[in-house]
Amino acid sequence: MDLNPPAGSQISIDRKDVDPTVIIPATASSMRYFGGAFLLFWLGGWIMGEKSAITGLL
Repeated sequence: MDLNPPAGSQISIDRKDVDPTVIIPATASSMRYFGGAFLLFWLGGWIMGEKSAITGLL
């Protein structure tokens, strides 16, 4: 098994411990903010739906 990263990549391998640790740095992207906003919107819809269902049942 070849543990050398591809040429020109930012991947590094830490061999201090018994098992090697592969380190892949995260890239900055605006999509992570979109994902968080979508998740908040989606969970807010669930909360409003739950409230509506409970109010309707009571």
